[in-house]
Amino acid sequence: MTSETCRAAPIEVEPGAMVFLVANRTRGPRTFTIAGRRTKYIPPRRSGALRVELDRTGVYRFFCVSRGPRARVRTGVVAGRRVPVPPPPPTPTGPGPRS
Repeated sequence: MTSETCRAAPIEVEPGAMVFLVANRTRGPRTFTIAGRRTKYIPPRRSGALRVELDRTGVYRFFCVSRGPRARVRTGVVAGRRVPVPPPPPTPTGPGPRS
């Protein structure tokens, strides 16, 4: 988090349990929210962690919110998608063993 941006990396993830490591690089306290869960206010130049269960594929919007009368909200998205299953290896075809 910075005063101008709120980013997540990677932006495509597999559904399931996930831990977001949140770094506040601003001069004021901020909170991070995604999938109905949020951190406590993270002090300036400190980090925090948020464990979340992303239980479906789709787009999850996240928010970084500052504290105070001039609270600012920054947002972004994380996409939950399934990893494609690799196809099974080909079965050998051709002439069988000769006798």
